[in-house]
Amino acid sequence: MLSFAAAFVIRTLATALLIVIVARLAERTGPFVASTVLTLPLFAGPSYFFMLSDVSPDFLALSALYAFAGTGAVLAFTAGYIVAAARVGLALSLVAGSCAWLTVAVPIRVAPLDGLIAAGWCLVGAAVAWFTRRTLDLHNRPGSGRAKWGPLVFRALIAGLAVASVSSVANLIGPRVTGLVVAFPLTLSVSAWMVHRQYGAEFSAAMMAATQRTLTSYMCFCAVLAFSATQLGNEWAFSAASGAALLSAATAAVIGLWINHSQAAQSRE
Repeated sequence: MLSFAAAFVIRTLATALLIVIVARLAERTGPFVASTVLTLPLFAGPSYFFMLSDVSPDFLALSALYAFAGTGAVLAFTAGYIVAAARVGLALSLVAGSCAWLTVAVPIRVAPLDGLIAAGWCLVGAAVAWFTRRTLDLHNRPGSGRAKWGPLVFRALIAGLAVASVSSVANLIGPRVTGLVVAFPLTLSVSAWMVHRQYGAEFSAAMMAATQRTLTSYMCFCAVLAFSATQLGNEWAFSAASGAALLSAATAAVIGLWINHSQAAQSRE
């Protein structure tokens, strides 16, 4: 009971910290760099970390494979949100994104899955994102002031509780459902809620669009975990997957900062 409680608290606080970091990064650097933190596997990572000693490598590999395929559903979520944000309010935009996620996630769950098919689902999501793309400024800083600490921490803790609740029971529902539960963009939803309230629909849509470009860190984590768990064992596979995700995120962040700096230099000229 103590270990479960400790895991629940750690997941809650880790997710809350993530949301706060994303909000502050968005204020200082714009949507793109914030999205590199947001797309780190900080929901999938802790969820799998706390399962390492409880599940077999085969369970972990299959679950991570479904989480990898779920990238396609996450991309569909962002596409649905971006399209809806230009027309309706926050709540309906999140509903539209969730419906788009379900449209892809349900077939992933019921159809046979292997590595090639999982990559195909990622391409399906990428195609949906491509055909619904909008022209948005991914590096523009918000025009309004900083969010107050009280509402920011409150919303972040709500997100943390939700993520901890889902991830704490995920290992009880089988590897396939676990993988798709981990792939549900809950932290994306809460982050969109926060930045939409503070900075408006256009800024939140830009953050979603930036997420489509930085989701490679999550994909790398899931793919490496899926294809190495049975070869390396749970702990070593998790370490390799985490390293791949951090390397991908760091590369994306450097590119984003360079673009941001170049745009700032051009605007001063």
